[in-house]
Amino acid sequence: MTTAGVQVSQPILGLLPLTLQARAASMMADVAQESAAQARRDGALLGAQSFLNAVRAQQFFKIAQASLALVEKQKNDADALYRAGKLSQADVMRFELSVADTRAQLTQASVAKQLAFIVLNDTLVINAGEDDLDAPETSIFEEKNPSAPALEEVVKLALARRPELKAAQNQLKIAELTTWAARLDYSPSINAFARYDRDFEAQDLRGKSTDGSPGPLLASKNDSRDKLAVGLQLKWQLWDWGTRWNKISETVAQRSKAEIASEQALSLLRTEVIKSYLDFKASTDALKTSLTSDKLAQEVYKLTQARFTNGQASSTDLITAERDQARARAALVAARSEVDLAWFRLQRNMGEEPSL
Repeated sequence: MTTAGVQVSQPILGLLPLTLQARAASMMADVAQESAAQARRDGALLGAQSFLNAVRAQQFFKIAQASLALVEKQKNDADALYRAGKLSQADVMRFELSVADTRAQLTQASVAKQLAFIVLNDTLVINAGEDDLDAPETSIFEEKNPSAPALEEVVKLALARRPELKAAQNQLKIAELTTWAARLDYSPSINAFARYDRDFEAQDLRGKSTDGSPGPLLASKNDSRDKLAVGLQLKWQLWDWGTRWNKISETVAQRSKAEIASEQALSLLRTEVIKSYLDFKASTDALKTSLTSDKLAQEVYKLTQARFTNGQASSTDLITAERDQARARAALVAARSEVDLAWFRLQRNMGEEPSL
């Protein structure tokens, strides 16, 4: 081998598609992280919901137990009044019917409680029993009384935090980058290169001499044996039977779909956040109403019981007052559970971990 060389080339325009592809891959990783974050929030909300449902079912069961004890006492009192000749047999039968109805309600509450605990254990992957659940008399919201920001602030926080919106926006950016990469693939390829060659058999160039001795040095071999060339290389495939053009059209269509999906995600998010905010406000108002109704129902029952003892109210009045009291207490339990759940939903929809 008399010569050897080495050539180094560096793509110029060819780097741009690679850079765009790298950015798209990074954004796809961000989308996966955002999806995982939202999955954690959804899991936290599901766990909170199963806990609140178990608490509500347990309290419904206790209300049914207390109601049964009360109507059984009413039945015993009615029996005593009947024996004393102060009540008719029809009145006693009304109390017996009330006891039977309340026992049926207790059975239903017991089944609902068991199902709620099954769901709780399956959701949280635990083995909790009724004794393990410390059900408070008041709602978590009443105990800690957190203050929700204004609606405008809630929407602003959601737009900044919600991973679904971030994911949709990143998908749109990915589609835009993919479109640019496809268009650049249609453009010419330009590479910068540098080549170095050496002639190992190069000799000095000398003039002729008359006596056979080496002639005068005209050019040293060191000046000619090394060659360096730099330049640009352009390649452009003008026609590939429409393959690249079809690829560009496909990426443009994908970008349009991603843009529509991003707009829809924004619209749905606003609607969801506003609805959860209004639901939370409505649940707090409903809780206030239920607190008032519960107090009134208790007072009505006490007054009706006193009037019944004095013979001023019928057995139907007393039974109705007791049922109204039980319904008001159950409505209060449901309202307390709903205000906690509404607060959890609002936090989740704002992009936060549901907690109080």
